[in-house]
Amino acid sequence: VNWEFPGLVSIYVSRNPLDRLLSGGGTVNQKYGKTEDRTQQQWEAYAKSEYTNNFALNILTSGECVQEERTTTACLEKAKALLERFTIIIDQACLNEGIMEVAALLDKPIPKSVRGHKPKSAKSTPRERITYDDVYKSLKGRNAMDIALYEWSKSRSIVHCESLDS
Repeated sequence: VNWEFPGLVSIYVSRNPLDRLLSGGGTVNQKYGKTEDRTQQQWEAYAKSEYTNNFALNILTSGECVQEERTTTACLEKAKALLERFTIIIDQACLNEGIMEVAALLDKPIPKSVRGHKPKSAKSTPRERITYDDVYKSLKGRNAMDIALYEWSKSRSIVHCESLDS
């Protein structure tokens, strides 16, 4: 990417790492079962799997420094430095509102694809969906730097989702 190109508009969509871990998918669900049907053993195996290792940091740093719960602050800072180069950050928790704000900023019509429904993550929290305390704590610890990155990115989002919850 030529970050210095004057016409570049770059957008990063941030997502709560624990929500991302619960989004499942074909391979994860085949291997560990659907989130609502997992046994404690399946949850424990999933919590230790390759699928639960600081996803956003892994992408943003090309996997150079991600080491589960041993991921360093330096790795976090490297990801932040890259995100600071993006023109716009949108928090997935209020994606529709973020897209509408971007459309207004760019003087474009709101895309017809913007939907009004809330994602599963808005209906229940990760803590409510992960019913085993030890698994929840393990996933939070393993993804602590990804969680820190998400919290940091929310303050730079074009829309602050918390301000919408009134």
